[in-house]
Amino acid sequence: MINVSDWDARRQRYEEYWTRKNRTPILHVTAPADHQVEIDPGVCKDRWYDFSYHCRAARASFVNSYFGGEAYPYYLPDLGFDVATSMLGLKIEINETSAWAVHMDKTLSEFTDFSFKPDNPDYILQKKALDIYVNDARNPESPDGVDYIIGMIPFNTLYDGVSSLIGPENLCMELYDDPDSVHRVANAHFELFKKVYSIFEQQTLQYQHGSTNWLGVYSDVPWYYISNDFIVMLSEEFFQEFIMETLQKTVEFHPRTLFHLDGENAVRHLDAILTLDKLTGVQVQATPFRQSAEFWTPYLKKIQEAGKTAWIEARHFDDLKYLVEHLEPEGLFIKTWADTEAEAKRMERFVRDYYGATGR
Repeated sequence: MINVSDWDARRQRYEEYWTRKNRTPILHVTAPADHQVEIDPGVCKDRWYDFSYHCRAARASFVNSYFGGEAYPYYLPDLGFDVATSMLGLKIEINETSAWAVHMDKTLSEFTDFSFKPDNPDYILQKKALDIYVNDARNPESPDGVDYIIGMIPFNTLYDGVSSLIGPENLCMELYDDPDSVHRVANAHFELFKKVYSIFEQQTLQYQHGSTNWLGVYSDVPWYYISNDFIVMLSEEFFQEFIMETLQKTVEFHPRTLFHLDGENAVRHLDAILTLDKLTGVQVQATPFRQSAEFWTPYLKKIQEAGKTAWIEARHFDDLKYLVEHLEPEGLFIKTWADTEAEAKRMERFVRDYYGATGR
């Protein structure tokens, strides 16, 4: 694996994380490598669809990166979150930074066909892209079988997928006006998601042993994040009425899961989320940006006390220091970065020295 010589040991650390047996936090820290290699990936012919260029650019980045702690090179073939939803007839628009589904001027009662459509152009394009990335990462001569890990593509799951059909404002109204259609569409959209997800997961795992996604946690057992940003618009009562059923089904579908808790406006639903026995853990989106470690520590403690793993981003060394000093190491994943290799190694030394050579 590019710039990682001890991948087996790092894989083992991730398995300890998932079972909450790690005696020190999992630290995913990256930085520009001291020794930079001049690599020209060529000219990008299309910001979104020049897949061969993106492979070359990714490799150039990996060669010139330092992967500290348990970090490793991985790439996310991201063509937008609405691949499954686009099969329902939605147009996908792109700009310089993102891609999204254009809401339709319909009510949910008008959506009746949730069948899998293998001739959908967005689906075909994503499969083509993923095939190029998977084969580029493959290296039969590497002990790992790959030069880098391919992450599972992102999807709009649960009610984020439903809201992409008609827009979040209209969905809020339908919760009152036509709750039966909301439940029906949510369940039908989930069945379509499962079909498309399973195809892409099988494609991703052709040559690598395990999986990851945009959160960067590696697992020998396939896993996925659960995103439902729409819940910031819901009361606790509506969360129970509309979210919990499909959320439970989603947790049961994936062998391992982290719930993406999108910022401080979503924390009122944390207690309900933690009641899901099969949910492996919770990833917190570290806002507010200032003093995010201090803000999130009480909630991270609650996540750990519930027997779940936790994920948080440290925005600088002081964040890392605060999290290490105030949280239990078991089941704790900290993702961060540094401007220099020396600064990344300083973070590694701090964690190692804090717990000692063998952990606490």
